[in-house]
Amino acid sequence: YLVWFCVGFISGIFLWLVLPCLENIPFSVSWGYSLIFLIIMAVLMLAVPCLAQKTLTPFADRVLILVILTGLISGIFRIYYEDNISHRALEDTFGTEHTYTGYVISEPTPSSTGKTNGITVNVTMAKSKDNEIKLSDKVHIYVDSALDINRGDIIEFTTIFSKPAGASFRGGFSYRNNLYKDRCRTSGYVPDIKNTGERFEKFNLSYWLHTIGVSVQKGVLNSMDKYIGGHEEENALVKGILFGNKTDFSMEQYSNFANSGLIHITAASGMHVSFLCGFLYYLLRRLWIKRKIAYFMTFPFLILFAAAAGFTPSILRAVIMTGVHILACIIQREPDSL
Repeated sequence: YLVWFCVGFISGIFLWLVLPCLENIPFSVSWGYSLIFLIIMAVLMLAVPCLAQKTLTPFADRVLILVILTGLISGIFRIYYEDNISHRALEDTFGTEHTYTGYVISEPTPSSTGKTNGITVNVTMAKSKDNEIKLSDKVHIYVDSALDINRGDIIEFTTIFSKPAGASFRGGFSYRNNLYKDRCRTSGYVPDIKNTGERFEKFNLSYWLHTIGVSVQKGVLNSMDKYIGGHEEENALVKGILFGNKTDFSMEQYSNFANSGLIHITAASGMHVSFLCGFLYYLLRRLWIKRKIAYFMTFPFLILFAAAAGFTPSILRAVIMTGVHILACIIQREPDSL
């Protein structure tokens, strides 16, 4: 039942994200679409195993349909809440001048012009002349490159945000979709910013893990700069292979790798996770550590590597699938299609 609830939950998320007609209608109307989708899914997923194996009684069938329906509605409501309730408070500030307070959650990244740095901020408060709004959302802002702003700094800035335009550039690139992929709701240039001098000290699991990962990545990259910094192209390539860090790539070097089809080796993904997992497992087994214990000891290193690589989507999905594989190797149960 738990597995089938997860099937319904994931299907609900998929339904809400895939069907554009559900994006701008009231939540109550989506229940009708949910029921139609449930009927189709029930026929496909329940009819075949029930008729072929007769492993479920009619009563269990009805319970299973109820479980899937519950999971489906839960998945739809999860996305509905994330997109239409959680972010509504921030979007209510769009179009008017507000003073935002938040903490920096990314290292400053130089823009293509070099005159500004891009930083991601988790805003916690918005003040205007009339009211004060508590927030919990991410925005991407551009600041003067001369400003000393670092990850963890609590800052204040005054600006007018707006919803990012949905137009795509040549090649299909959409800036709005790129922002949403990084879970940022908007972006803009902020000419005047105040560093309060305070640091974000509250415990936040994702922020804490990312902080450890950034420290690991910085330590490795600084060592590389120290020992092979004189070989700029080789140094940039190794940084890309290890962590997907392409900041030191020259335009010519990046173009050469992109045109040759080898740019994917500089994007930390499944290949990196597979090599790391295989090497760690081999090393632990050579130290005469039992197989199951070796599997358990491998996974924390994968989490640390994901943090050092910045928790990019490609790394996250690779670590999740590797974790599923490790779990399967530990459990060693016979497969059951139902």
